[in-house]
Amino acid sequence: MLVTYKNRRGKTYYLHEGRTKTGKPKYHFSLKNNGELVDEIPDGYEIYEHPGTGGVFLRKKLPQLILNIEAPHKNLWVKYYSLKNISK
Repeated sequence: MLVTYKNRRGKTYYLHEGRTKTGKPKYHFSLKNNGELVDEIPDGYEIYEHPGTGGVFLRKKLPQLILNIEAPHKNLWVKYYSLKNISK
């Protein structure tokens, strides 16, 4: 199955693979569905849509700063520390 992504503007992008001068793989998204298309996203990468332009990119996964187990408590801590700084 080809890697495709439909952005918020309704355009469908296709993931292509190319090679650098040294022979390493290079990935990019295009609106064209011809050429050397990729069947799956490479390990360690994720699809990213630029919030301003709607452009689609393949980027390395970013480290998760807040663990899933910590997420429910995040809002409580933000509220606690914001109130603590206001009372000074």
